[in-house]
Amino acid sequence: MTLKEILRIIRTEGIKQIAVTGPQRSGTGIGSYILANELKTTLIHERAFNGNDYKGFLKHISLHKKFIVHCPGLMHCAERFPDNMLVVVITRPLNEIMASERRIDWDDSDERIPYDDRKSFDMSSPISYIKYQFADRVLSRTRRLEYLDYNSLSWHKLFIPKHKRRGFLGHQLSVKVKTPPITIDFGKDGKK
Repeated sequence: MTLKEILRIIRTEGIKQIAVTGPQRSGTGIGSYILANELKTTLIHERAFNGNDYKGFLKHISLHKKFIVHCPGLMHCAERFPDNMLVVVITRPLNEIMASERRIDWDDSDERIPYDDRKSFDMSSPISYIKYQFADRVLSRTRRLEYLDYNSLSWHKLFIPKHKRRGFLGHQLSVKVKTPPITIDFGKDGKK
């Protein structure tokens, strides 16, 4: 699904709580930022709950009525997200994800742990493949789920072209373009 299609669904159905997840390096950060900007709503960044702290996640989402929450590290918990929350999984070609992982020397060993006990996954596969299989086999049967194509974000004014991206830094969200201000919840009662 494209960004425009997802936005149409969210606006038409009046969805107020959206979790953006998917494999690390798939574009969940920029996807979350663009959705929050387009919907003029709070963005709860994964740093607010240390990326994979489910209790911290629940605490932060309880502080807001309308939000986008960036949570790639909690994809394995998405079955337990609140029922009224739409889960958006960012999809990106595996070769692009793996190239990005190699570029920053990504270690996915901690990310694999929550999927080890689920016998239906081939743990020798790339973690990005396992996460997409999890979305297809488990999440799609248990909750409202939409897939957002990473490449459909490229038309947006906040999208950063590949040749301008550097490393894996949060400052990439601080793009100097004229946009309505949004609140980003980074946790520790600190908002930017």
